[in-house]
Amino acid sequence: MPAYAFYRLPGKREYIEVRQNDGGIEILSSYSQLSGKKGFVIAPFSISAECPLMIINPESCSSHVVTEIKQQKCCDDIFTREKEAYINDFNKFHDSLTSGIFQKIVLSRNSEAKRIGNINDKDIFLTACNLYPDMFVALVSAPHCGTWLMSTPEILIEGNGCEWHTMALAGTMRDETKTEWSGKNLREQKYVEEYISQRLSRYVDNMSIDGPYTSHAGNLVHLRSDFNFRLRHPENIGNVIECLHPTPAVCGLPKEETMQFIIENEHSPRSYYSGFSGILNPESETHLFVSLRCMNITPEKFTLYAGGGLLDASNAEKEWLETEAKMETMKKCIL
Repeated sequence: MPAYAFYRLPGKREYIEVRQNDGGIEILSSYSQLSGKKGFVIAPFSISAECPLMIINPESCSSHVVTEIKQQKCCDDIFTREKEAYINDFNKFHDSLTSGIFQKIVLSRNSEAKRIGNINDKDIFLTACNLYPDMFVALVSAPHCGTWLMSTPEILIEGNGCEWHTMALAGTMRDETKTEWSGKNLREQKYVEEYISQRLSRYVDNMSIDGPYTSHAGNLVHLRSDFNFRLRHPENIGNVIECLHPTPAVCGLPKEETMQFIIENEHSPRSYYSGFSGILNPESETHLFVSLRCMNITPEKFTLYAGGGLLDASNAEKEWLETEAKMETMKKCIL
């Protein structure tokens, strides 16, 4: 089965198409093995036999202008929401916070819609590019993972071989909400910022931090801090990726314990949601983004994913509504 990726970097008018037709997509068993590699990376939240870490090694690579297309409805507005299951998960996750086991943990869910019409996946990708010009948009299809579309605001790591950048992104409000950031959101963002700063200090020099400030992403706003730095050893980029992923923005604190709790207790597996994807080339340009605001695409249906960070002060109904708001990003591409 051939593998391909279309991706458009934030603010660009062109998208890149990469293809590997020989079926020999590279499979890795750890994030650290990305050191010394080049290609388009497709990474799950947690590596497993069912959800491997993969690299498309392009046999062809081409650039195209993002064209405006007439958006077509390709699903009915009938989404299975599974609110009861989400509330059950919330109670279990929240208990781990109020009992002091974890400082923060992220709870996710998915929602399904039946696919209708005959619009092709590339046109849905172009719709997302037009709707979200300032986000990373990618359509990825490969053996083992299937087909995924994402429009994500969150950088995992990017750089040009010398200068590198990442971000702490947490806290969520609808763009039209004219209120101050709550103490819960400020505390959540601070956890992510401190985690990234501590983890990066092992591998970088000349690190500067700018923020937090309010950043727009589609119909939502987030708290964001930017990190700029130099990697001591760019050839060991896989070790840096492994120390960062998953950040508390998609996992929790402490990292290893919350990751295992999520794997064992979320009622619907994340698969490639809250993993990362993008182009890896440490000697030239690397752009890896966290796979948020995404959906899995099959000929029969769309499966949308969203999550939110929980603290001991979190409220189940508010967190549910936050996931609904985050799913609007992908819903707008197919309704």
